[in-house]
Amino acid sequence: MRVLQTGVWLALAASVAHGFSFTPENSSEFNSPKIPMLKNLTALQTSNGDSFWSSSFLTGSDGHQYMLISHALVTGTSLVRSSILDITNTSNYWSNSTYVSITNTTVNSVFNITLPHFTFLSTSPDSISQLQTSMTTPDYSYQLFFNATSKSLINMGGNPWNFGYGDTVEVGLPACQTSGSLTVNGKTITVDPTNSFTWYDRQMASGGPLGNWTWFQLHFPGSDIKASVWALDSSQPDAEREFRFATVRNGDQTGIIPTTLTSDYSQKFTSTNSNVTYPLSWTLDFGASGYLTLASARPDQEMAGATVVTDFAYEGFVTATGCFMGLTEAYGVVEMTRTIPL
Repeated sequence: MRVLQTGVWLALAASVAHGFSFTPENSSEFNSPKIPMLKNLTALQTSNGDSFWSSSFLTGSDGHQYMLISHALVTGTSLVRSSILDITNTSNYWSNSTYVSITNTTVNSVFNITLPHFTFLSTSPDSISQLQTSMTTPDYSYQLFFNATSKSLINMGGNPWNFGYGDTVEVGLPACQTSGSLTVNGKTITVDPTNSFTWYDRQMASGGPLGNWTWFQLHFPGSDIKASVWALDSSQPDAEREFRFATVRNGDQTGIIPTTLTSDYSQKFTSTNSNVTYPLSWTLDFGASGYLTLASARPDQEMAGATVVTDFAYEGFVTATGCFMGLTEAYGVVEMTRTIPL
């Protein structure tokens, strides 16, 4: 295990030194019409509430690469938040979380969240083909535009699945063409659209989670394989305590793989904001499909809320090595929320 973890850290250092391949997709069709979803993407976009989320992997005009998270969580107490990690120099990290009032997520039947300091909206009639998000904070700002040029990844094949107190559906567009700019340290940086992309993710749930969750978004350089990996823990003694599965998009095919997650707390980060301790390395065992060992690029990547523990989320850039479906390297996002003491 220790050898594998060391390999991940070495791979991370090498990738940062030479740069990651942030290649957008150019699909003419983002829908999967043969999969009988309860709601298509337009219907999901124009349904009020829950999570509108994006992670953008950006190559900037300053020669640096960045990961930018933008999120609107529309619940009883709504929250908008974002973070920027300078992947080239991981000592640079910014985040902001703000509680807001959001009563409606559409304008003239088109997806639109517009606040004085934050936007997440569509400029196309179908609410999905063209998207943009922006935020202005005391420390940074950004405005990104992305198009639905990526074949959808439909979690659990489009079936609603148990998220805790209710069922959830989740659809991602893993590698959308992206343009725009961000401003950090008083410097405006233009996004290189040929070497940048966005994973847009829409999730709707009929109830909140029962406990902890860890989610990985994974990209494999040189391949169109994309993976969404969920690990859910229940705090209820009469409930199934662990759900572990990966949804893998491989070309036009979607596969569901039972997965085993092992979190390694020998590398960990304890937040002074939430008092939560997060692991910083993990192993994913996909059975016959292989395994990956993953590591966070920087200890502190927590976006801090203030009201309840689920408003605190660790949203970090990760790299991975191993062998999954014949592929040996990956990068992406880990998202962790902790409600059960470990």
